[in-house]
Amino acid sequence: MLVVGCGSIQRTNPIPSPRAIGLQLVASGLTAPLDLEQPNDGSGRLFVVEQRGTIKIVQNGALLPQPFLDVSNKVIFKGEMGLLGLTFHPAFQANGRRRAAA
Repeated sequence: MLVVGCGSIQRTNPIPSPRAIGLQLVASGLTAPLDLEQPNDGSGRLFVVEQRGTIKIVQNGALLPQPFLDVSNKVIFKGEMGLLGLTFHPAFQANGRRRAAA
């Protein structure tokens, strides 16, 4: 999975040169990843949403074998359809609540 991000650039800040931007491999072995989230629970885990209906966890630089969520048997994966996102409850660390968006 390749993660590229951009944010707003204020006019007072110079635009970074292409040499200032780097890429880092976060995980491999994923199928159609399209969202990456990190809960505010202090664990450092990354949750990768795969369009086919699974959410996988990257912890300490390794992709865990057991998915966090697997609803692939309930998701229609075609074109722009599928599991599209994930958000965590503000108190996720205490209550473990999350919501997947399809």
